[in-house]
Amino acid sequence: MQIEIDLRDKNTSAVALLTALVVILVLLGILGKAVTPVSASGAPRLLTWNAWQFFKAEKLYASELETLRLDAERLAEAINQSPDPVACQILAGQVLRHTSDGVTALSAARLALALAADDLQAWSIGVLPRDSAMTSLLSAVNLLK
Repeated sequence: MQIEIDLRDKNTSAVALLTALVVILVLLGILGKAVTPVSASGAPRLLTWNAWQFFKAEKLYASELETLRLDAERLAEAINQSPDPVACQILAGQVLRHTSDGVTALSAARLALALAADDLQAWSIGVLPRDSAMTSLLSAVNLLK
């Protein structure tokens, strides 16, 4: 028994389409294996709606925490330089935008960082001593650890 395949007919596009479909399915299988959650025993488990929501919240938390840490670093750089009211006002405005809302678990850290930004701005115009601004910044940094 012999099978002949003649690719010179109009079926060339069908063969190309079938080949592309097989390649796409194999790539989707590889991707699925890479992102499928596994249980403690190593068996694949179904990703539930609650698990997906938890994963999204965890990712949002990590992203916001990184943003707040970068803001704290920028505030620390500003307080270690000579007071510049304009630069500190711009920086404080950026930090206050980042701390306006976010994940509930980081609300205390956001509040402390907003206070540190306000204190940095007050220090830059001479209303507050540098030590007070530094203390509020250190308390914010401790909450971001």
